[in-house]
Amino acid sequence: MLLNTGAVLVAGGADEKGYLSSAELYNPTTQTFTVTGGLKVARLGHKLALLKDGMVLVVGGQGEGGALASAELYDPAAGTFALTR
Repeated sequence: MLLNTGAVLVAGGADEKGYLSSAELYNPTTQTFTVTGGLKVARLGHKLALLKDGMVLVVGGQGEGGALASAELYDPAAGTFALTR
């Protein structure tokens, strides 16, 4: 997800050990990754939407228990994720 800052948020996914909750910011100018706060729920196949205020909404996907009905908000200024209600 391209953020207003020009960085790209890469969050979640899976590897040989299972679902991931990690997140990183990619800087296309320097071609480097920086670790940022992790997802509260490890997920794969989720959708991200950039909101007007610059926050990122992360919804759905698959987790260890199957389909997820949860959502999180990423705050780029704080570098953190929070579950929504």
